[in-house]
Amino acid sequence: MILYYAVGGGWGHVVRASAAIYTLRRQAFIQKQQPVLVLYSSSAAAQVAFPEGTTLLKVPDDFQQQIDPYRNWLKHLLKSHKVETLIMDTFPTGIIGEWNFLQAFPSLRLIYLARTLLWQAYLPFLHPIHFHTAFSLELLPDSQQTYLEQHAAARHHLSLIYPQKASSPLPTLPVNSWLVVHSSPPDEIASLVAYAKEIAQLEQVKPYWVLVSPSQISNTVVDQQFAFYPAHLLFTQVQKIITACGYNTMQQTEPFKEKHLFLPFPRRFDDQVWRATLRKRL
Repeated sequence: MILYYAVGGGWGHVVRASAAIYTLRRQAFIQKQQPVLVLYSSSAAAQVAFPEGTTLLKVPDDFQQQIDPYRNWLKHLLKSHKVETLIMDTFPTGIIGEWNFLQAFPSLRLIYLARTLLWQAYLPFLHPIHFHTAFSLELLPDSQQTYLEQHAAARHHLSLIYPQKASSPLPTLPVNSWLVVHSSPPDEIASLVAYAKEIAQLEQVKPYWVLVSPSQISNTVVDQQFAFYPAHLLFTQVQKIITACGYNTMQQTEPFKEKHLFLPFPRRFDDQVWRATLRKRL
């Protein structure tokens, strides 16, 4: 059994989990016939399609307030499911250091998938650990790259392959569409729309405004709003794409850089400013 730990806020961790399982299998880093159990905390998991042989299990809602019982629950899970491989997404020892006991499981094969972290903010939650393999999912800051070099026996770069199958029929959008994609919160969606409208005014164009989001905002702000997954399947249709700077979004917009507008937002652990700066530089 492979256990994939995708606990974190928003859509990002579960979307990345689906792509990572598919990519790791395709590149033979994990065996296709091995079942995968994904632990998650985001309500978005129900909207995400996972590869065959994947089971989802939601962690207790109060796990951050009940850390000791939660650690016992994780230990029991490792034993009861006879977990042989543990894949840690983003946080080497969990979002609040909940995996501080892994030295007690020396036979466990540990894999770390590293995207950019605000490293100093995360350090208080980091515990001693040594990974069999670490995958850099993007260019990392020096401090984080040094950590990988010191705590992983093998290191690779991994470019994730995202699903190309839509959860519903693909809508057809007007050719002059500007597409805003963001899940939440509403104030960030409003900031993205306002930013895009400023750019449109400067360019003296009047686009057809489309918002793809599970969050509902006033329908007077845009011409069309709907929820659709995965939103990157719409990118070829539109004139402009407007997003924040989360990991998955920036990966999916890479082929469309010439028409991508983006704003970084503050996060507890994700360095969206770093990611935005790299995109502008490259």
